[in-house]
Amino acid sequence: MITQESMMSDADADVGIYSKLEQDIYAKIINTLKTTKFDTVDSTNVLKWQVEQLSKMGVLNRQVIELVAKYTGKSQQAINKLIYDNGFQIVKEVDATLSDQLHKTVAVDADIRDTINSLNNQTWRDLDNTVNQSLLSTNYGENPAMRAYQSIIKQTTTETVVGLKTHERALRDTVYKLVDGGIKSNLVDKGGHNWSLEGYSRTVIQTTAHRTFNNLRLKRMQDYGTTLAVMSAHPASREACASIQGHVVNLTVPGSDTFNSKYDSIYNHGYGTPAGTQGINCSHTLYPFIEGVNTNNQPQYDPEEAQKNGDIQAKQRGYERAIRQTKKKLAAAEELGDDVGVARYKSRISDQQKSVRALVKDHDFLHRDYSREQIYSKNPVTRDESVGLTEDQKYTRTKIENGEWGKVINSDKQEPHMESTHTQGKSYFRDDVDVQGLLDKYAGTGQLMRTAKGQYKNTELVKDVSIRGKVIDKAGVEHPITGITIHHSSKRTHIVPYAGKE
Repeated sequence: MITQESMMSDADADVGIYSKLEQDIYAKIINTLKTTKFDTVDSTNVLKWQVEQLSKMGVLNRQVIELVAKYTGKSQQAINKLIYDNGFQIVKEVDATLSDQLHKTVAVDADIRDTINSLNNQTWRDLDNTVNQSLLSTNYGENPAMRAYQSIIKQTTTETVVGLKTHERALRDTVYKLVDGGIKSNLVDKGGHNWSLEGYSRTVIQTTAHRTFNNLRLKRMQDYGTTLAVMSAHPASREACASIQGHVVNLTVPGSDTFNSKYDSIYNHGYGTPAGTQGINCSHTLYPFIEGVNTNNQPQYDPEEAQKNGDIQAKQRGYERAIRQTKKKLAAAEELGDDVGVARYKSRISDQQKSVRALVKDHDFLHRDYSREQIYSKNPVTRDESVGLTEDQKYTRTKIENGEWGKVINSDKQEPHMESTHTQGKSYFRDDVDVQGLLDKYAGTGQLMRTAKGQYKNTELVKDVSIRGKVIDKAGVEHPITGITIHHSSKRTHIVPYAGKE
């Protein structure tokens, strides 16, 4: 069943394609800069270094174009799945509900197909023009990646000439500054904000996922003549939704012929505006409601308390964004060979993750979602990867692809195996280990455990993986981690360190 949550999960995976593209561009830029030893440059020869780096732009430009070509097919296929495949499934599911309740069938008209086509075409056009085509440009002034490269060279040269920093320190700091702000697109909004490629793609894709889910459902309710709905209720809510969540609402404008005066209207709460109900980042779902047929079983929350909780939840999202940003800088530090930077950013990630854990622990309505703390999401299952896989791996990937086994780490099950929250006697990972990243990378690559009768278990063993942490055997002896066991489940997936000593 397609839900608001599953749509946003698919959207995050699509955003991950663009996040990975941006990370790969950073790596290409850094590797181009690394061809000259940083510590051999100072104020006396930095201008020579500048000319040398600028002469490499043609090669770098071709490398970026090759990267974009590699990702374009993947991103277009992902957008088609998000909108076309999910869109028609959404229509099918809401139709089944309405047909059963109203004992009638309403044919899907051209408007539905036009809506899906329009959403798909507009989304791909926006992404292709703003991201893909700009990166394919051989005009260095128009290509965002080449502008970023030139900016690094210019800023590094200036700081080296002035003598405020060593050339090596100036270069590293400039790269970290680039990573922090992202590779800037050619798009500047009305407020003068220059969007980064990753930030723009995230906004477009997430907004489209939300519109696809809600617009198609509301259109089919309208086609069936259903003008009432029950809004889902959450312990944390924005102001526009707090007072009407969990209640029956009108889907029509007050004063219209079909308006039911017994209930409030979504149009009284900012419907159609970014900050209103059903606006950007609103996660409420509207379920068809027919008087005399349906019952409202949604939980009820105090509006003021829900708004306060919404502010607390927003704080968690801020922590998660900060973790993602620090992980990007950690990746850059590793590419640069900056040992001091690596240590600094690992320590910062650990502190940031402690802040998330403390916040979640203090508020029962929050939960830890490791996928929101990683740089990009990767769907470990793709149909064209099946050649050469073992039977175990094919079985695992099919389970994940079918949704029987989840793609997201369950924080409650994982915490007993993390350093600061581990249960006495249990093996654990260091807090700075990206457990969600391990799941994304290794799920479907290992060997499944079997029962005495040879049947598959839901535990997957992946060996030869060196990760920070400790394995504690039955005698209480500690061992270094040499592998992992992935405990697959629909909603309780978690990972345990392995050393072959348990």
